[in-house]
Amino acid sequence: MSGARTFVRGFVGVGAVRLCSILLALVTSIVLARTLGVESFGKYAFVMALVPLLSLPVAGGLAPLLTREIATYCHNDNWPLFRGLLRASHAWVLTCSLVLLLLAWLYVDADAAAGQGRLQLVMIALLLVPLGGVNAIRSGVLKGMGMPVRAVLPVQIIQSTLFLLALSLIGLAYSLNVVTVLWVQVAAALLAYLAGSWLLLRNRPAGVRHGPTSYETLRWSSSLLPFALLAAVGTFNSQIGILMLGMLGTDEQVGGLRVADRAAHLVGLPLTLVNMVIAPYIVRARGDGDQQRLQRLAQRAARGSFAIAITVAVPLVLFGSAVITFVFGDDFARPAYLPMVLLIAGYLVNVFFGSVGYLLSMSGFVRDSVKGQVASILVNVTLCALLVPVYGALGAAAGVALGMLVRNVLLAMLVRRRLGIRPGVL
Repeated sequence: MSGARTFVRGFVGVGAVRLCSILLALVTSIVLARTLGVESFGKYAFVMALVPLLSLPVAGGLAPLLTREIATYCHNDNWPLFRGLLRASHAWVLTCSLVLLLLAWLYVDADAAAGQGRLQLVMIALLLVPLGGVNAIRSGVLKGMGMPVRAVLPVQIIQSTLFLLALSLIGLAYSLNVVTVLWVQVAAALLAYLAGSWLLLRNRPAGVRHGPTSYETLRWSSSLLPFALLAAVGTFNSQIGILMLGMLGTDEQVGGLRVADRAAHLVGLPLTLVNMVIAPYIVRARGDGDQQRLQRLAQRAARGSFAIAITVAVPLVLFGSAVITFVFGDDFARPAYLPMVLLIAGYLVNVFFGSVGYLLSMSGFVRDSVKGQVASILVNVTLCALLVPVYGALGAAAGVALGMLVRNVLLAMLVRRRLGIRPGVL
């Protein structure tokens, strides 16, 4: 009962933070959409979709690896390895970030970087990569310590609030453009990193603050590879619609799809909250060999998530067009509504099957989770390439939704084979 109460408390806490984050992101999107317009908002959305891809060499897979390992070290009071992993991960992120930034600045011609096109925007956005890497370390460690609320607070609340406040204040005095917005994003990310570092230092176990340090560099490196592959295909999968639409479509269509995804993401929010809390509990259930507890955990999480998701989905489908028009403006209703409906269907499928990816990766079957992501991305890329030139944002949304279906069906089969439990609602 104590474990169940802790899980529910963590879910509610993370849920409150995530709900505030969603509201902040929604208000921010409204401000940006109405201030920048459809075309410039599409440019901003395209560049921000590139940031997770550019971050993969720096921090891809690092957060879930840290969550799994730190949860194990805390469970076994293995503080020397805790200290070693924390130091090694910081060294990795800082080294890779410096190399990436150096290569980028050497590759890009200074005159071209001073232009007003997408290249300049990408160069500014590159500064978010090292900040995202150190934030991934902090988040993964705090989640592994069983502190999911503290893990998500700096980025989802502090950074989002600072970003929105700065945009509002600057917008009162000056005309906002994409370059200014990106610089504000970088400044907010830096302040969030400082706040997150303070939280991590304050909440470290006493055994970590002093004592010997041990390293398992070879094992950590080999364990990081499948997590990195999973992060790579997962990140590419989540951004492929925006990226291919940006390359094959128009900035207006990109802006419409981003608005559609913001709305549809509310349907997937319950499962997102569960996944932010569930990882340490999966590790403990597997470590104790308690398969029945793992089955109950997976099924209850999926059922609770789906009940909330369907409640959100129905009014969005029925009244979504009017809501988009009222909130974002007439220019966004046409390119956003139908893609939103398709994305809602995809998110419902995702929630229905539950935390299949986390069940595999947190149980040591990361490669199996990669298989599902690869299958999904193949479907996604193929359909986007075929449909985007003809149907624009609607084609991209169809590719994303069908990719979600393929991924979840395959991962559910692998969960049953590897773990011997039934994931999902049924």
